[in-house]
Amino acid sequence: MCHKSEQTGLLMLFYVFLPWIGVELSEKKKSELDNILEAASKYIEGRSKVHLKMLQVWGSSAHHEQEDSLDCLLAQIRSLQSVGWKEKQIARHYVAFDAALQDALQHNLPSFSPPPHKAESSYPLPTVVFRLFDYADCPDDGPVLPGAHSIERFLIEEELNWIVEFNASNRTICAEELNTYARGANVPIAYMILEVLFSQLFRLPYPPQHTGFYGPLLLDLCRLQSTTMPQVLAQAAELLYQRAATMQPLCLDRFVDWFSFHLSNFGFRWSWNDWKDCLTADRWDVKKIFAGEVIEKCRRLSYHGQLKEFLPKSFAPMIPPPPDVICKYDDDSMPGYELASKFVNLIQSRSDDSTITAEIRDSNGHYDPKKFEIFFSVLMKTSAKSFSHTFVALTRYSMTLKTIADTSDEMQELLLRTLFQSWRNNHLRLIILVDKMLKMQILDCGVVISWIFSDSLRGETHKQWKWEVLNTALERLSRHIHKVAHDVQILQKRVKHQRIGGDDEMEDTDVKTREQEELEQQKEKLENLKDFQKSLFLDVLHKFTVLLTEHIVLCETEGKDFRTPYFSWIKGRFKQIFLMHGAVLHEFTEDLRRELFSSSDIDANVLEIFQQFVALRS
Repeated sequence: MCHKSEQTGLLMLFYVFLPWIGVELSEKKKSELDNILEAASKYIEGRSKVHLKMLQVWGSSAHHEQEDSLDCLLAQIRSLQSVGWKEKQIARHYVAFDAALQDALQHNLPSFSPPPHKAESSYPLPTVVFRLFDYADCPDDGPVLPGAHSIERFLIEEELNWIVEFNASNRTICAEELNTYARGANVPIAYMILEVLFSQLFRLPYPPQHTGFYGPLLLDLCRLQSTTMPQVLAQAAELLYQRAATMQPLCLDRFVDWFSFHLSNFGFRWSWNDWKDCLTADRWDVKKIFAGEVIEKCRRLSYHGQLKEFLPKSFAPMIPPPPDVICKYDDDSMPGYELASKFVNLIQSRSDDSTITAEIRDSNGHYDPKKFEIFFSVLMKTSAKSFSHTFVALTRYSMTLKTIADTSDEMQELLLRTLFQSWRNNHLRLIILVDKMLKMQILDCGVVISWIFSDSLRGETHKQWKWEVLNTALERLSRHIHKVAHDVQILQKRVKHQRIGGDDEMEDTDVKTREQEELEQQKEKLENLKDFQKSLFLDVLHKFTVLLTEHIVLCETEGKDFRTPYFSWIKGRFKQIFLMHGAVLHEFTEDLRRELFSSSDIDANVLEIFQQFVALRS
């Protein structure tokens, strides 16, 4: 019997092909077709849809229904069936050769049986229909937007998706093909193209193409359709901003990245005053978070002084501080100033690791945390000119940093706190330098996770960089495990090949033994890494459940509604972990259920996130 995910996938294929062959099947095999349609409809209508909330872009369906793609396709096929399977969208060139085809040799196709389900079988994840526009958003004097459940809407969107997929390797050609398709359309095609592209950009857990693909593509479309596309795109951006309040944080991050990139190509010109409602909003208001992140990204794509040039004066409170390094030991009245000056001289004279570590030790020969903090703060200050300067400094003193950081988790936490104090106004530096030190094995993933959830970063919870650091750390560990697993596979093939050729007298037995030992070591390393990864994800998810549960308990104690913007934000970041790392977490599903999500202390509003995740692949 087919797995549920396999059944859903096969049904999707069946419905996708029906617009092309529905007429012939209805004429020649009507009873069989009706039986299949009836059975398929019962299955679709009766299946669980717990997973939907995990994949929906918005937490509210006030503007558009965010239905399952298969449910929408079923409604569209029923609409087609009600008009006798007749549509005007598909170009059926073969009709001109109908007489010749009737006399052609008929072929009997073999029956098809889906492969049996296996534990390692992988199936496409379900998707949710994304809608941004309706007929009221389109010009009154132009063509009408097809209804959400019309077959024309499905067929046009399928063709647009196919054009993007087929030409994804060259965005310039992709834009030209979309522009060519738009010329003969009798629908508001600019609106439909943008809706399809944004549906891909915001698709969860991952878009079909890299997120960086869509920004340049939209720029090319604006160039090719200069009279319509820029205006419709501005309208789309405004609609997305107005609906940002319930947008999933992961989608909001993509919106921020695309919009800031788009503005950078148009001189950062925008009707900023239309967004002044965010200026007086609470810090957890999603519109304010969005506007703040866009301004931060615009600074990265230009320079700090330019923000004051294109932003209205009313937006002055939202302009971030200059992204310069901060070193509190520049103040000569600060305790530690003299030692900091000494470290400056040592670093500038390129002193070796032994000289630096000797200065960091106390009278008992132990590493002094205060001296280590001063050294790292000075290192960041003296190498602040560029990323290259900082990377060179980290590499030059990697032995010092690694030796001291390895002594305790507290030393690593001190290093991270000092890094934040130095670059708190430059989020890009924080993201890249934490990742760099993880790669250099100066920092441990577990310590980075603890730091992210520490009280010292509580004030950064509404900012994008904090969650980017968290997910980057988890992804780096996953990539490392994947590399070790690949090495194990190579060694297994090599050892197996040696066993097959074991009768060769010239074979070096020492090499065999050495590679067998290396294989065992790599296997053990892989198992240890997977155990560490599982415990790390358990720790991350536990920290999220504690944050959410404590908030619910506090609100209920005070007699308030716990469904606040803060709760929605943390809940969205909780979902983001399941979405971005779903393939890894799927392997630990039973462990997560047993060790974390079976507790009666977990609130149902928190538990439902895990249940939605499980339903994605069940």
